[in-house]
Amino acid sequence: MNLAHLERMVGEGDLSKDACLYLLQCRGECEWLDFKEQLSLESEVELCGFARDVLAMKNVGGGYLVVGVMDKTWQVVGLAAPFPYDSKLLRDKVRSATGVELEVDVVTHPVESEGAKVLCALIHVRSSKKRRKRRSPTLVARDFCATKPFGMRRGEIYLRRGDSTVKVASEEELRDLLERLEAQSDEDAVRGDAAPSPFAVEDGTYRLLPRGYDRFVGRADLRERLVGAICGDPRIWIVNVHGPGGVGKSALVNWAAYRLYEERRFEAILQLTAKETALTEKGIRPLSRSLYSLENLLDQILLLFEENPEQELEAKRLLAIELLSAWKTLIILDNMETVSDGRILAFVQGLPPDSKAKVLLTSRSKTGGWELPLAVTELNGVEVQEFLAIKSAELSAGFPIDPDSIARVTEASGGLPLAIQWIIGQYKQSRRLDLVVRGCEGEGLPNS
Repeated sequence: MNLAHLERMVGEGDLSKDACLYLLQCRGECEWLDFKEQLSLESEVELCGFARDVLAMKNVGGGYLVVGVMDKTWQVVGLAAPFPYDSKLLRDKVRSATGVELEVDVVTHPVESEGAKVLCALIHVRSSKKRRKRRSPTLVARDFCATKPFGMRRGEIYLRRGDSTVKVASEEELRDLLERLEAQSDEDAVRGDAAPSPFAVEDGTYRLLPRGYDRFVGRADLRERLVGAICGDPRIWIVNVHGPGGVGKSALVNWAAYRLYEERRFEAILQLTAKETALTEKGIRPLSRSLYSLENLLDQILLLFEENPEQELEAKRLLAIELLSAWKTLIILDNMETVSDGRILAFVQGLPPDSKAKVLLTSRSKTGGWELPLAVTELNGVEVQEFLAIKSAELSAGFPIDPDSIARVTEASGGLPLAIQWIIGQYKQSRRLDLVVRGCEGEGLPNS
């Protein structure tokens, strides 16, 4: 467990599956992380215990509670039943016990455990990212079961000390604990845990992700329609590129990002992705996820224009809107179906009429709003032939381009470019198209 990495995740509000897997791998608790086997808030004693944990995490800068993990053994057992609480209900429960409005969010993620799929609940407690603001603790604001041993009393201060939630007698005790915790986090940061930049282009007000390809194949008409949609009617500022997984949505928007960057159609471009893996001809490889929460998006916008992101959420939101109203900006948000934070879409949909921003989304389905949809479909036979010829040459694979082979690849891949590229990579290794196609049909292709 690296405290610097964990503190950064807490501050950015990362509720992704990738974050959940990282926390499960920590196999230990600390001030910012707690595991629970199950969570029920139907009795007063259970509610008081949970409310204390949430308030304590708020006072040390926020944190995570992961439900579905056995305490001390760290065995992932999953939820025994569907998680009964959403974010609003959790917040209402905490407020009823403490008298305090706290930002608590929850998502559920399926994870692998001993060869089986189980469901875990990931709860995030938000707090200020500014360390100096943590010195002013949030106190219990009302009496709740005050006459009972487990009850909560107005004015009490709770915090996390190691893996425990404790009541402290003074703000000085809180300050001493925070200084120790933050010093340890700083030491971990010095040891080199800082994540590398996900951007291939960092040029002034332009931040672009790696292309992911050497040459974009085909889709000429679709490419021109996409550029027309982005640069067209200013009254439509959200373009939703949608289609099934592996059809090439990310590659298409990457192509558009680089073309618009080279032509300087926008004064600023910010490209982010929620994708954690990509399928290549060599198999699945990890990606550096750069989109997972509203806080993270706002931070990236502010950093793009060299503004200080160390502000409260509402201040960051207002400053981001001000910047997007002053600069002609293209924001690209890739793989939106994997983003758990619905506030991101609400933010871009709520941009004011005088905003100069255009937002390009990719997802597996239309967002359901009034955004301009652009469907990306599977490749047809002619496009599959072109794709095979060009990619085979690039990879020196010597792939057969006869009509029968093209038909077999089209059927096995479903016309998905990523699947075709995987087939080419497998053929290069085995030189047996029959085995590769049979493997595709029998086991299915990896999904990216």
